Amino acid sequence: MYTQFAELMQYYHLDFAIYYLTVAAMLLNSLKIARYGRGMDKRALCFDLAVGAVLLAGVVCGLVFQGVLLDIAQSPGDGWLAKAVLVLAADAAMLLFQACLAWRAAHK
Repeated sequence: MYTQFAELMQYYHLDFAIYYLTVAAMLLNSLKIARYGRGMDKRALCFDLAVGAVLLAGVVCGLVFQGVLLDIAQSPGDGWLAKAVLVLAADAAMLLFQACLAWRAAHK
């Protein structure tokens, strides 16, 4: 059965790509802090942590949107919610890793 919602969901993978970009940005930020953390200014470390927090907040907002889509569709969602939760967990873990590295760099 054709619906406008079904047509929208055919292209949802294009919208979902932003989630993967947040993981890439968090990974690059984590690598930067791991490599240059001790030589970085405290202000730069705080800025990097703020960027990570904003990315994580964006993923949380996307997760809320996933819930709205599931409510509208009244269907399992084809695994989009599970993927979004996985991305959220990865971003949260990397932000925690960044915070630990930043704390270690700031206190040595």
